[in-house]
Amino acid sequence: MRLGLLLAGVFTLAVAWYAGYRAWSIRNVGPIAPPAAWTEMTMTPCRPIKTPAELYREAGRRLVGPFEDSPKFLEPNRELLDLLRRAARRPKCQFLEPEKLTVFDRLDLPPLSQLAYLLILDERERQNQGDLAGAWDDIIVLFRMGAPRR
Repeated sequence: MRLGLLLAGVFTLAVAWYAGYRAWSIRNVGPIAPPAAWTEMTMTPCRPIKTPAELYREAGRRLVGPFEDSPKFLEPNRELLDLLRRAARRPKCQFLEPEKLTVFDRLDLPPLSQLAYLLILDERERQNQGDLAGAWDDIIVLFRMGAPRR
């Protein structure tokens, strides 16, 4: 019995020594980068998605001509209508970030009344041409522009 315990002890020590020897003989390869770094190295950068506020600001910057109550105002600004429709479809339109504002910051608000009037002119023109579905789409865009979105 004593011989069995002695052999079991020696065998246990030999296995533990061998396992430790194998574990400590593995080379150190240095720190391993986290998985986020691996994905950043393999991903191609994509362009950031513009927020509705940025789209409205861009439309305000691209607004052409003096403001008039006529279809003449609509013609040079026709490409802005698609920009306004895209901005109205997106959620969470926030022009100002209150946590980043200071006393010295200037408010950078687009001319929303002129942009909305541009949509009204397009709606009237569509209605006069008999395109009622398009006219209703413009009215829905106007409601989305005015509705608070969070």
